[in-house]
Amino acid sequence: QRGEGFAAAAGRRVIRFAFSMLGLTEIGAETLVRNHASRALLEALGFSCADPVLGDPAAAAPPVADHDACLRYTLRRHARLRATSAH
Repeated sequence: QRGEGFAAAAGRRVIRFAFSMLGLTEIGAETLVRNHASRALLEALGFSCADPVLGDPAAAAPPVADHDACLRYTLRRHARLRATSAH
């Protein structure tokens, strides 16, 4: 079943560590538009799509097509606390 694998478990632990141990208030992630599995995982972990990024930030050339563009996701600590306290 999707969302119950190693990536989801690791993601939950990273989120917990970032918020509780490091004291971060926001976590950011980027993935390609065409990477549906990563997008689904980020959304399952509570991330929201913040905005598109024009191409790979590390690449010198612009994206060849829209599906080569990146999406930026964010997860805010206060939103995560609300989501986990509702369950």
